[in-house]
Amino acid sequence: MTVNSISAFKGLTPVTHPRVSLIVPFLDHAEATLRCLHSIVRARETIPFEVLLVDDGSTSADARALSRVP
Repeated sequence: MTVNSISAFKGLTPVTHPRVSLIVPFLDHAEATLRCLHSIVRARETIPFEVLLVDDGSTSADARALSRVP
């Protein structure tokens, strides 16, 4: 899985009133973070939720590219 797979998240419907917030902190390791996000998307339930990515000071370009995830 590469940062180019960010396009897989396009088309997800934004939630206006989430009942659950999933906070995903990361520091570099973009591929591991993307695997986590893909897993969350595959396991979607009917409960409205939001995912908050929190960058803890990444220095790699790949990790910074995660800011493009919608």
